[in-house]
Amino acid sequence: MAGVVSSNNTKTIKDVSFIAFILVYTAALIFLCLRLNVSNDEIFSLDTTSNNLAGVIRQSYNFEGQPPAYFILLSLWRKISFDVFFARLFSVMFVALSAFVFSKFVKLMSGEPCSRWLIIIFLLNPYTVWTALEVRLYSFVLFISLTSVYYLLRYYISKKNKYLYIFVFTCLVGLYTQYLYVYLVASLAVPVLLFKGWKEFFKYCLFTLPVGLLLLHNLWITTDPMSLAYINSVSNTLTERMMLVFHSPQNLVLGMHMLVVARILRWVFLLLFLALAGYTYIKWFREKKLTNTIYFKSLNGVLISGAIMIAINSVFFAVTKLDYHDRYLTIAFPLFMSPFILFQVYPLVKRSIIFGTMSVLYAAMLLVQYRYQVKEYDTRSLTKYIGVIERKSEPILFYHKVLSLQFKYNYTGQNPLVPLPDGLRFDSSYLSKIQDTIGLRNAIEQANPVSPSYLLITDRSEPIFENDPDIKILNSYLPTRYNVTLDTIFAGNNEYFPLRIRRLEKK
Repeated sequence: MAGVVSSNNTKTIKDVSFIAFILVYTAALIFLCLRLNVSNDEIFSLDTTSNNLAGVIRQSYNFEGQPPAYFILLSLWRKISFDVFFARLFSVMFVALSAFVFSKFVKLMSGEPCSRWLIIIFLLNPYTVWTALEVRLYSFVLFISLTSVYYLLRYYISKKNKYLYIFVFTCLVGLYTQYLYVYLVASLAVPVLLFKGWKEFFKYCLFTLPVGLLLLHNLWITTDPMSLAYINSVSNTLTERMMLVFHSPQNLVLGMHMLVVARILRWVFLLLFLALAGYTYIKWFREKKLTNTIYFKSLNGVLISGAIMIAINSVFFAVTKLDYHDRYLTIAFPLFMSPFILFQVYPLVKRSIIFGTMSVLYAAMLLVQYRYQVKEYDTRSLTKYIGVIERKSEPILFYHKVLSLQFKYNYTGQNPLVPLPDGLRFDSSYLSKIQDTIGLRNAIEQANPVSPSYLLITDRSEPIFENDPDIKILNSYLPTRYNVTLDTIFAGNNEYFPLRIRRLEKK
């Protein structure tokens, strides 16, 4: 009797602790949604979804360079409120839904109830938090990709066609949200062939044929996505571009790029995790291969799909020379998180130590990341600094011109804000380049021809952007036409996003 009471007390403590975590986590997200400044990408989303339905669809294809499913849903959500905070709640909602699907995904993959530790790890993962705080499509893509993988696995475990239909539907929604979703559909086909044979593989291809047709339709009606993206602005070799993609799993899952420690310590941490994951896989392999073949094939299939996703995207971004960001592999995030399921093979105490350690590490990363409640450029501090140094009627110039969007949100002064090399429009011209020095001079001085000086704020001043032709023109031309009486690097509370501020006085 005493044992039953003790067991009930333990369960109650766990329940209360988990509920307390969810409440604190939700409160923290709401606080950050209120406090964080607006990023450039968020401004793009807000502008796109401020149009009517036809405008949303048109701008999705011709400016965002993506199909419109997410933007249509966000525009409907914003009918309730146009506030930035409310738009961020849309992302928070899909992270909550993703956590729910993830718990079902874990149970389906392992055949065991999902440990609450895994839900905590999923929610505390720095990338999950980032998607929740960003008014962009990534939290929605995370939810859709998780749902797709879940229902595909459920179909092969239960053999019920209704789950295959749901899988195809989610893939269509996913592809109507992001072009790269087609790579997830392709990567999932490989384990189907390996573990289910040719017959199931052909069935898979037949059912996903509408996905391919939708891709062709989207590519036909949209503005060329390549014209809406930065291409080769970072000086990287073919191998270096491929390695950026190969680093994504460790950045998305472990937050390696966020560890503010020496490089050698990051390597030690990565190797320890890989060694533990490898040992755990062998242990799990021995226990599951013969007794639970369904779960063995399911997890191996997911791991294989993750590896194929990395290979496909590394080749794609290396060949196209598109600037790459880890967030482009959001569709593969569920695949990358699946190795954590392996740790459920350990007894409760060992499992709690492993998951507890990861949770503490994630929490520490988040505290460092959001200690100043700043996104990208610290425009709040920047506008205060500019307010101190600016002169009356002195135009403030911006390159890249999208910088003017964030600045405008916080600037209360009277001086004109001038994007270079021309006005900012939400279409394919938003990445317009400086054609020559004559055009640059006209763009600068037409803001106020009689002004004796101008303030110029530029990004991409780091050495890795030396390949950017506009930066070359700016840096070589300005000293010949103007006296640069102020030249400083400003980062505010985010050292990873520095801006260069120069005062140009006419000679």
